[in-house]
Amino acid sequence: MDITHSHPQPAGQLRSLLEWSFALLAALLVALLLIVRPWGGKTLETSFQPVVSSPVAEAAMTGDLAALERAIPVGGLDMPGADGLTPLMVAVQEGHLPVVDRLLAAGVAVNHRNQWGQSALILAAQWDNPELVTRLLTAGADPNARTDKGRTALMRAAQYGHAEVLERLLAAGADPQAVDHRGEDALFYAVRHGQTALLPRLLTLGLEVNRVNLKGANPLQVAVTRGDQTTADLLIAHGATLPEESSASQP
Repeated sequence: MDITHSHPQPAGQLRSLLEWSFALLAALLVALLLIVRPWGGKTLETSFQPVVSSPVAEAAMTGDLAALERAIPVGGLDMPGADGLTPLMVAVQEGHLPVVDRLLAAGVAVNHRNQWGQSALILAAQWDNPELVTRLLTAGADPNARTDKGRTALMRAAQYGHAEVLERLLAAGADPQAVDHRGEDALFYAVRHGQTALLPRLLTLGLEVNRVNLKGANPLQVAVTRGDQTTADLLIAHGATLPEESSASQP
């Protein structure tokens, strides 16, 4: 299936169109960067600037184990900050594995959720740190916990292309058939974010290649809309077809 345009435009017109498109894209990227204000390479979509609410949270943010040991007897191990992040979530977000281990040993609530419904495991699945994910699962983290929009840790792992994290979640009982508020499963997340390398594995999990979301689009239509020929060809090889003409034009 060729998803490129079949009617070429005159060179001058095409060049002008491309120049205009790139200028618009650049402006949008600048606006996006100003809105999300990345902290340490992370953006608001995946991370939040911790609001330190206690000595434990401060130690979790800095990774200072000695300070953490001094703070633990004071209490507040599960006290969320104004951002809804508990000290465990802060340590997970900052990637401080020794701090995570110590907090888990101290008996913190591993399945606490912030105001967006994210658990520490869902936050951890966004980073390519399988050991961190395993620590949380071993401590009793729910592999099928959902955010307020129905997103799971498995969907996040698929979105960011973290194959080993995905495998550890599956081994712990994560449900690959789960769908979010848009009716999209982990396959949609991988396709929508260009994680083509994960598709063969996801397609062995019994996911329906022609599942449609609440807008009537399936993964193939998402790939076509993105202009992702490689993903489209792979999906077609596994039996994908475009939805009927009544499907939404914007998947």
